[in-house]
Amino acid sequence: MSCRSIAIVNLKKTGGGNTSNPSIIKEYAIRDAEYLRKQIELIVPKIIICCGKNLNFNIAKEIFQDAREAMLIFEKSNFIPGRIFKGERYYWVDYVHPQMRKGTHEIKFNSLLSLVERIP
Repeated sequence: MSCRSIAIVNLKKTGGGNTSNPSIIKEYAIRDAEYLRKQIELIVPKIIICCGKNLNFNIAKEIFQDAREAMLIFEKSNFIPGRIFKGERYYWVDYVHPQMRKGTHEIKFNSLLSLVERIP
């Protein structure tokens, strides 16, 4: 049942190599900003996780007023870093991309869970 309240949105989903150019990801996100805002409004999430530490949260701040005004409420800087910001409507989690080479998928998942558990 909890999976029905989860949505994953790729900012850029096209074929290519094993890395993406940050400026191209940003270009796609800005181009599709209206659609991204509508998707978030339809989903009505409590938490938005931006995977791709710093990059995607910075893009979110350009697209979403809520992210732009969000205040840092928690930061962890151990093996797998992450940050939580509180906006007026959403909690924004700035986290690593799941395909980051550092750590196993299990370590990254458990690290994300421990981070999200800090959200009231």
